[in-house]
Amino acid sequence: HFLWTQKGTFVLRPNYHGSSNHGLDFVESIKGHYYEKEVPDILNGIHHLIAQELVDPDSLGVMGWSNGAILAIALTT
Repeated sequence: HFLWTQKGTFVLRPNYHGSSNHGLDFVESIKGHYYEKEVPDILNGIHHLIAQELVDPDSLGVMGWSNGAILAIALTT
């Protein structure tokens, strides 16, 4: 993401449900509900950035690696 920010791009690195650093309950909160909580978490972050006029809603892109790629695809549907 450093290359992107050096080029002037805003990078959102969300800590969505199931991510580490928020305790075991947060990590396990997605059990049996995969992608039901993560996608809304990321969308809420994107909508917040748009509301704060930090990003242009007509010039957004998503990318990810491994599970992040699955989430990126889910965001485009």
